[in-house]
Amino acid sequence: MANWLQKPKDWYAGAINVIRSVGPFLISQSDQASEAFARHKGRLATAEAMKTLLVSEAESIAAVRDSLRKKYVEATTEERIRIRRDIADAEADIRQLHTAAQALHYLPHFSTNSSDANQQVPDASTADEPAYTVSEHWMDKFNQLARSKNEPWRQDLLARALAAESANPGSINARALWLIGTLEESKFKAFATLLDISSVFGGGYMIPGNNVVGRSIPQCEFGSDVPIGRLVFQLGDTGLIADLNSHKEIPIESVFLVAYDEDYVFEIHARNAKVSIRGVIPTTVGSAIAIFYERRTNPFGIALLNE
Repeated sequence: MANWLQKPKDWYAGAINVIRSVGPFLISQSDQASEAFARHKGRLATAEAMKTLLVSEAESIAAVRDSLRKKYVEATTEERIRIRRDIADAEADIRQLHTAAQALHYLPHFSTNSSDANQQVPDASTADEPAYTVSEHWMDKFNQLARSKNEPWRQDLLARALAAESANPGSINARALWLIGTLEESKFKAFATLLDISSVFGGGYMIPGNNVVGRSIPQCEFGSDVPIGRLVFQLGDTGLIADLNSHKEIPIESVFLVAYDEDYVFEIHARNAKVSIRGVIPTTVGSAIAIFYERRTNPFGIALLNE
């Protein structure tokens, strides 16, 4: 939803960036993975071929891990130390590969020509190498997080972040990536709850209202009659929510598009004077993370907008 997210000219360029995130350790042990990798090197890969490459690599590494576990039983003490490390590395590789495969699934959402995802890409002789790539620093930080033991919701956010950054290098800053990797689940749920009752004002989320922090949400993840102010306070040290004195302004003689969802959209016209709207507004980092969350409809969000 964020209009600041500049989209690339094609899906393939973003997909190459995703593949590069795991490329250094691809072992291509299985026939299926080797075939997919050959198509990739020949620039004839499709979305499914690339996913097959990553999933097959994960399966190959899983087989190596299982073999190591069997050797562990009869190994000496010294060998067991090495085997434990090898098993841990293999499991981290598997987590990284699954996250990258999941990123390919989300990539069309962040790419302009997403309809090309299942079409063959031109041969290397007729197609240029993508000019924009994800920085090595960003990818290094991402891979550290992707290789960790993450909860399903965090792995999903990491996959979406990789998809967005691969499609548009530089769009997801290091602060947003760090927050995805370190945010406590309770705080993520608090942020998600606020997004569920937020509306889109001119391309960005906000909960409108001068005294909205004093209101309570009738029903949400945390139960009944949950004060909005409590959730905002809970997020105080995360940098996801802007100062409560923040506001959005509509310049004189302009139109501001407001929407809760696709079925509830209207315009605000500032004809004779600028309009200032206060409320709970995500920061730049909060807005970056918000694009990865799929909101759940909460009638209270529409009620607040109607007021």
